Amino acid sequence: MHHGGEGLFVVDGQVAQAQEDLTRARALRGAVERLRGHGKSAGGEVTATVNQAGALTAIQFSAGASGVSLDRLAELVVEASRQAHRNAANRYARLMHETFGA
Repeated sequence: MHHGGEGLFVVDGQVAQAQEDLTRARALRGAVERLRGHGKSAGGEVTATVNQAGALTAIQFSAGASGVSLDRLAELVVEASRQAHRNAANRYARLMHETFGA
């Protein structure tokens, strides 16, 4: 005669796994909200920071930026921003892998 005890054991395991997944997802959400990407132009004249959504949140110019033409400076800002986006994407992928093993 089967009393269904094994089925309850399986359901308990599934509930525990779901709770663990939820805890990890909440931790991931917090980590993603705090995630920032950083990038520098090749010569170090420009440093850019982006948030988790890729929005530029900070830009800094080194002393070397003062001797650069405005057109070149604009190119360096784009270069540093692209580096920051790549850095943020890599950090996000690392977080996903560390959290879910994906």
